[in-house]
Amino acid sequence: MANKLKRSLREATEKIKDLRKPKEVPDPVGDPCLNCGNELVGDFCHSCGQAAVVQRYAPGNFAKEIYQTLRSIDLTTSIGTGWKLVTEPGTFVRNYLAGQRVGFINPVKFFFYTFLIEVSAQTILDPIFNQGTSAATATSRTMQIIDLVSLIFWGLLWRVFYRKSGFNIAESAAAAIYYQSAINFFETLLLIAVVPIRFLFGDVQYAFGAIEIIPSLIYAYYFVYKLFQESLWLTIIKQTILTMLFFIVIVFVAILAGLLFGVDPAAK
Repeated sequence: MANKLKRSLREATEKIKDLRKPKEVPDPVGDPCLNCGNELVGDFCHSCGQAAVVQRYAPGNFAKEIYQTLRSIDLTTSIGTGWKLVTEPGTFVRNYLAGQRVGFINPVKFFFYTFLIEVSAQTILDPIFNQGTSAATATSRTMQIIDLVSLIFWGLLWRVFYRKSGFNIAESAAAAIYYQSAINFFETLLLIAVVPIRFLFGDVQYAFGAIEIIPSLIYAYYFVYKLFQESLWLTIIKQTILTMLFFIVIVFVAILAGLLFGVDPAAK
């Protein structure tokens, strides 16, 4: 029995060693490029730029590609950026737009990360509490549309309502992206936090929709007050007007999404 186990271990070790050995790759010069079909004359295609040698997906190189992708995620800078958006959003965004960008992640990439996390949480949790995945899919699509509409809405109207800030349209858009990224993060935390409640009392999608509005509204006033540095009462008046307009737009978008995807407009 011991000899059989030793033999199995030895065979497994030899297989691992074989996997580590670099495989001989035939010279691709003269072959057609796998991407565009032009004849290869070097290590890269002179026409489209793709590498001449493209390995077929196997467990080893596929796992390596996943690992390299995860390594490229700016975890430290993402955490630092998120912390700044929570503790001092106005100072951080103004400094970032003014050029202080080392150690922080750019708004588009940060939005992508938070959006991906939120969608992933929705995709995992919603089917658990809904009867089937169709409702979860429709709700997720509605959420994605609303997030994109939010970026356009806040970017444009902040530029109109806060012209004295000196921000141009692109800078207002960058600020809106940071703002919506923070909202995505808060909504993900709330989505996870209400999981025990949903297990105890069933689907509370309507209640969750009401719960997530409260911190979002508070943060919106806080973010705008710190960013544009106008008087508190003027900020409250302007942001209240914008918030009312925003809800009108969102209700319209939710109704339209309901017609397109068959989701209840109140599901967001």
